[in-house]
Amino acid sequence: MIDEKIPRQMRDGIPLLADGSHVMWIIGCRISQFYKIGPDTKRVFEARAIYPAEEINNNNGG
Repeated sequence: MIDEKIPRQMRDGIPLLADGSHVMWIIGCRISQFYKIGPDTKRVFEARAIYPAEEINNNNGG
């Protein structure tokens, strides 16, 4: 989060996807280089984050 210049006071509110202590995805910012798809990729893990407002709108046909 330091490299992305995310202010310290905002960091606790940003969701992360992690594999143990390794951050895979700072949701809304970037994906770890280690987990990006490349020419040697054999398996893919797909994840999608749904924020509460988006989830409410989608469930109500909005």
